[in-house]
Formats: sequence, C-alpha cells, structure tokens
Amino acid sequence: MTDRNDRDPFPAFDDEHSPDGEGLHPTGEGVSETPIHSTYEAIAQRNDLARQLEDVLASARTWARNDGSPQAHAIADALGEIYERLGEPSEADTAG
Repeated sequence: MTDRNDRDPFPAFDDEHSPDGEGLHPTGEGVSETPIHSTYEAIAQRNDLARQLEDVLASARTWARNDGSPQAHAIADALGEIYERLGEPSEADTAG
C-alpha cells in the first residue's frame, strides 16, 4: 500500500497527455475549430456587411438628392430595399 506522502507531487507527463489523462491536443485547434465558431463568424460577417451597406445607402441617398434624376433615386431605393432585407447590424438591436 502506498502512502499519500510517497506519491510524486509533480507527476511526469509526456508530450501527448497531461497528468489528468486529458490530451494536450484535443480535437480542434481552439475557438476557430468549434462548431459554434461558424455560427458567430456568419453573424459577424452579416453585421459587417450591414454596416458597410448602411454607409453606401447614406451616400447613395445623398447622391440621389443632389443628382435628382429618376435613375439615381431608383438606385438609392434599390439599395434601401436590399438593406431592409439584410437588416440592421445585430448590435443595433440591443441599443436603447
């Protein structure tokens, strides 16, 4: 029978396993390899696109006002419809 005091307080471990038996290199390489990463990455991409489109839409509306042509207004309206389909960035939903 081994006394608790006889145990090595710093058990050795090899490159593949930690002292608790769990591998140091479990499947996946951090957050970028987790299943949830792709969900949040898609949300972040959509939010970036919405912010960019919001800027383009503001510029297009200013241009349409200054130009005054039906074509300029049609382009600004079309961009507005696309922005409505995409929606505001998700952080805009939590403000207020």
